[in-house]
Amino acid sequence: MNERAELLPGTGPGLGGTSAALAAQRQTRTHDCLLHACRVFNFLTALCALLCALAFGMAMWVRGPASMKDAYFISGQAVRVFGIGIAALVVLVETEWHRFLALVPLLDAWLGRGILQVFEATLTFREAYPSGDTDFHKSLQLYRSAASLSLLMCGSVYILGAVTCIGVIKNAKQRQASAVMAAEAELERMERRKKDLERQLGRGAGGGSAGGLLPTRV
Repeated sequence: MNERAELLPGTGPGLGGTSAALAAQRQTRTHDCLLHACRVFNFLTALCALLCALAFGMAMWVRGPASMKDAYFISGQAVRVFGIGIAALVVLVETEWHRFLALVPLLDAWLGRGILQVFEATLTFREAYPSGDTDFHKSLQLYRSAASLSLLMCGSVYILGAVTCIGVIKNAKQRQASAVMAAEAELERMERRKKDLERQLGRGAGGGSAGGLLPTRV
């Protein structure tokens, strides 16, 4: 019985100590402050990009009527649609979707993100302006300026973080956290397998004991 129990995963002297150490590390591990701050910043950056997209949409909506033959009007509207698409790209990048970032590794780097956001902020300030002199149009111009400046600040933070290697440190910590989560999932799978084997072993031992108590006939 003892010899068979030693063959179970996690019950040996080495595996048992490793399982206990990983369990203790899982209970005492706290969230990394840098990763938590980066998640909050990702949310703020995505929000600023959505504000820029809304500024482009309102600029397209409040534009005065123009003839379809007006090439300047058509090109301006096309640029605003392009600005909405870039804002959607910024939001998608800030979700930290690994499959998407694997397709565009340039945007996985903080320098690439910063340049993209600065370009979007400049495009918002330049093209997302409503034509008109009313108080409503002036309020839209103020909103346009606030949205573009907020995204410009986010892009500047990304560029500064890339220069100071904060982005590299964050990516390394994120990979380490992913590896720890994978190890915890593997540990839980091994623990479930250990319980299943112990249950099967207990049933086999119980059946053998019951068979040994039966009277023998001469």
